[in-house]
Amino acid sequence: GSLKFIFFISAIEVLSYLDSQENDSIDLIISDINLPTISGLEMLKKIKEKDKKIKVFMLTAHGYDEHYKIAQKYGTDDYLVKPINFEEIKQKILDL
Repeated sequence: GSLKFIFFISAIEVLSYLDSQENDSIDLIISDINLPTISGLEMLKKIKEKDKKIKVFMLTAHGYDEHYKIAQKYGTDDYLVKPINFEEIKQKILDL
């Protein structure tokens, strides 16, 4: 099937969208950990509490530190450290 992309500028927008949509309309969310208002990690936790089937890839410049442990605890499906290899992300998306 074809891929559809929706871009958001904050975690609040993502969570609002999820609350207003059927969950099966989203297969993957790719998010930075550092977001305004609500962190990407807090957003990850809320997404997984709502629907564990939604895949979430977290992006970070922090490396494998405390953020990595928290992301794993909250159920991230992948943890990508910047700089990002876009061919790698493309392949991960196609593998879903």
